[in-house]
Amino acid sequence: MTAQITPDTLGFFTALAADNGRAFWQSNKARMEAEVKAPFAELIAALEPRFGPFKTFRMNRDIRFSADRSPYKTMMGAADRRTGYRLSISTRMAS
Repeated sequence: MTAQITPDTLGFFTALAADNGRAFWQSNKARMEAEVKAPFAELIAALEPRFGPFKTFRMNRDIRFSADRSPYKTMMGAADRRTGYRLSISTRMAS
C-alpha cells in the first residue's frame, strides 16, 4: 500500500466544508483524486479479501428533498451490501 490517509486528506474535507461550492470543487478536483480518492481506493482494496467488495459512495449529495443545499459530501464512504460493513472518513466523529 503506497498511498496513505493523511492530515491532507482530512484537510481537503475541512476546506470543502468551508467552501462547498462548484468553484472550489472544480479547482480542487485533482487534489481530491490524489489526497482522498486514491488512498481510500487502496484501503478498500486491502480490506476486500477479509471483508468483501465495497462500493464507494458518490461525492455529490442528493439535495432535492434536503434542507441542507450543500452539493458535495464532506466525507468519503463505502459499503458492502452483502455483509453490511461500512467504512467512511471525514473530519467529524461518528455519533
